Amino acid sequence: MTDIDGAIERMRVASVHPALADIEGPLLARLRAQQATGAGLSTRSFVAAGLAALSLGIAGSLVPGAPAQAAASPAPFGTTALAPSTLLGGG
Repeated sequence: MTDIDGAIERMRVASVHPALADIEGPLLARLRAQQATGAGLSTRSFVAAGLAALSLGIAGSLVPGAPAQAAASPAPFGTTALAPSTLLGGG
């Protein structure tokens, strides 16, 4: 079995990779730049997705479904001797 406590301890004392040490600054700057330029999903895309979902929901509710039917009993003779009611002595 793996020594999880030892592995976590080795990860705790290990030094941080230089590329990960200063990742927050560039990442936040990139997010601010995307927000300023409007890159990403626009309001029009959200409206189009909402309308598509709404129309699919309405269309799905209008299509009639088949009536539900119970499945056939898996026991060949109706009930089985291993039914919980017979095993517990109730019938």
